[in-house]
Amino acid sequence: MSESPRSPDTERINPAETTIPVSRELRDWIRLEKTREGVHYDTWLRENLSLEK
Repeated sequence: MSESPRSPDTERINPAETTIPVSRELRDWIRLEKTREGVHYDTWLRENLSLEK
């Protein structure tokens, strides 16, 4: 079975990384819950989601 040709756009996509759209409501809910837990939202994101390239 041969591979289909790759376009330049697909070569730049790292399958280990993906963008997940998050609604404003979900983001605000997570922010509020983390605040209630005494956790800074940005710190929680860094610890739980890979934001580094």
